[in-house]
Amino acid sequence: ANNSYIFRSKAPYSIDEFGQVARTNFSYSQPWFVPGRGFFFLHTRYDQGRRFLHWMTSADGYAWSEPTLLAAVEMGHYQISNRQGERIITAFNYHPLKGGLNARTNLYYLETSDFGRTWRTAAGKSVTTPIREKRNEALVFDYETEGKLVYLKDINFDAAGRPVVLYLTSKGFEPGPANGPREWCIAHWTGETWERTPFTTSDHNYDFGSLYIEEKLWRIIAPTDPGPQPGGWGRAEGERPAT
Repeated sequence: ANNSYIFRSKAPYSIDEFGQVARTNFSYSQPWFVPGRGFFFLHTRYDQGRRFLHWMTSADGYAWSEPTLLAAVEMGHYQISNRQGERIITAFNYHPLKGGLNARTNLYYLETSDFGRTWRTAAGKSVTTPIREKRNEALVFDYETEGKLVYLKDINFDAAGRPVVLYLTSKGFEPGPANGPREWCIAHWTGETWERTPFTTSDHNYDFGSLYIEEKLWRIIAPTDPGPQPGGWGRAEGERPAT
């Protein structure tokens, strides 16, 4: 199996020398440092081609907990995450058995404020993990029923600390106008419900962007206009016709 490594600098704030502190097997690493607590490390682990979400923790960056499974629905997930204080938030989609990466869909959301001991919805309802069914309490929008794919882009907090998810929906994995329009959307927890707002379109599923939120200004920087080769060329990893 392929190995993944965690290194730590030999001296604070120095990049002159590093030492290996862990060797394991993870992908799509998303580590968050929580002052006074340590590291909360969201990541993906492969299981016979399936992408399952896990987390590990460490108080000092040297000793790491065993990985704990967060979500393992059918062929797995992609996720995006963020931190505010001791609160870690994550949004993820899922890959159906039929189609896998080419059929990624749905939008889910979870958060933890106690280093993974409990996970909750945006409304504060406790959720039992690991999640193993596609219809569960973490589900925000059921895009599978709508026949749409979901490509995650960014996640942030509004001025009140409520989650805001930036993502793109598409009619299919293949590039080209047949699967348009590819809608950029915001999913915003208002404190009572999730609201989704489409705001522009794009011509490729892998047009990525970032969400910046100031007190009264939300700014999205993304390549939404067609480039010199409209529709894009080639396919990124995972964007292959299903066999």
